[in-house]
Amino acid sequence: MTVSIMPLKQQHWPLFYQLRSNKKLHFYVTDSLDSEEQLAELFDECLNHAETFEQWQQLQQLGLIPMALFDALIPRQFVDFTIYENDKAVGMIAFKIIDPASRLVEVGYLIDGKHQGRGIATKALQQLLLLLKSFDVHKVMAHCYSDNLASLKVLANTGFSQEGYLKQHRFMHQQWFDDVIMGKLIN
Repeated sequence: MTVSIMPLKQQHWPLFYQLRSNKKLHFYVTDSLDSEEQLAELFDECLNHAETFEQWQQLQQLGLIPMALFDALIPRQFVDFTIYENDKAVGMIAFKIIDPASRLVEVGYLIDGKHQGRGIATKALQQLLLLLKSFDVHKVMAHCYSDNLASLKVLANTGFSQEGYLKQHRFMHQQWFDDVIMGKLIN
């Protein structure tokens, strides 16, 4: 199995829509958006972020643009990548800059239900961590609900450790959830 990631492109709309509109799959991320129109607007925003990231990446590799300027271009917004298993798009993974001065980034991911439990998210996260390390990111963090054992396993398998536990921290789907804060130093 070969797993790869690439910045979000227009052709990824069907997967984006499938993942973001699936209430069961999207349960741990946030309340799902209600309409296809809302999802299309979000997709367009995410496409713009991915395009800005690719432009910044080219200039950053030349040493011309620091992370702080990228954060100014896309302040505290996720940059989405599509996860491929072999040649099939099977999920999404994203990062956002939390604090450019501290070089702190947050990550999140979604894998299509038919492809879960096979190590795809772990391999995709490893690739994203390598990319972030090349940008001199110091620390990566993730928030995860305490009962999302599969996601906690992905994070543990990629070297994250628990840094905090927030009881009844998020209210979604008419119930309270505990939030586990996971972190990993990469530079």
